[in-house]
Amino acid sequence: TPGILQTVQHLCDRGHRRIALVTAGAERFSTGRLTDAYLAALQMHDLPHHGNWLVHAGYDEQDGHFATHQLMSGHNRPDAIIFASDHPARGGLIAAHQLDISVPDDLAIVGAGHLLGHQGWAVPLTTIDLRFDRVGAMARQTVESLLTAGNPPHRQSIRSQLIIGQTS
Repeated sequence: TPGILQTVQHLCDRGHRRIALVTAGAERFSTGRLTDAYLAALQMHDLPHHGNWLVHAGYDEQDGHFATHQLMSGHNRPDAIIFASDHPARGGLIAAHQLDISVPDDLAIVGAGHLLGHQGWAVPLTTIDLRFDRVGAMARQTVESLLTAGNPPHRQSIRSQLIIGQTS
């Protein structure tokens, strides 16, 4: 969730004021946390929130493609979209191209996960690096500690990092 706060700050610094969020399904635990962070960030920056700017789609490229078409079809269009993953963000980039919307001039696009690196992109994607490599290493260390020393698991966190590309 610090990644969302950092992302909204970054988008505000670049003049974006109408920021949408495309998440996975509403029933997922991570969706609730992401949505809460998004709404808090909008409030912190005194940004408008419109119900149709929060889209529960999914993690696939076609989900982002569909959600972007949906968001950009109305009169109250966002000027930035944050996606819950890089895969739907790529779908959003394709949809923006099809709709003749300039990224990042008319629409900023931000992914999450830093899953695809810079491969497969016409331009480097701005993305929230969720540091999955560090999460995996920390999980392994926690299990090893539990098995060898009998230490009970404890809560740890890894800070995400915004990677600025050319899409925001």
